[in-house]
Amino acid sequence: MIVGGFGSNAFTSRQIIPNITFALEKLSPKPDHLRVIVAHEFGHLAQNILSDDAGMNWAKSQWTHPLIWLYREGIATHLSRQIADNIHPSVYLFF
Repeated sequence: MIVGGFGSNAFTSRQIIPNITFALEKLSPKPDHLRVIVAHEFGHLAQNILSDDAGMNWAKSQWTHPLIWLYREGIATHLSRQIADNIHPSVYLFF
């Protein structure tokens, strides 16, 4: 957990088993919102582990390419729906 001036409410570092950071001042106090953002970040973690187990060459990953970004966010959003279910669909896209 961190406090102070970050542009995102949470982010996952670019590691196979990443550090997950939550910016306190950017988080919603609503329990469903918190469940979704935590589930989303754990979705990134799960994707990293599954990708590594499948033999991904991490040195060749183009982390800043827009298609990679969309793919990774889409997978994390999908996994967050599996982890934190029965929440209004818009929350998964907003948080």
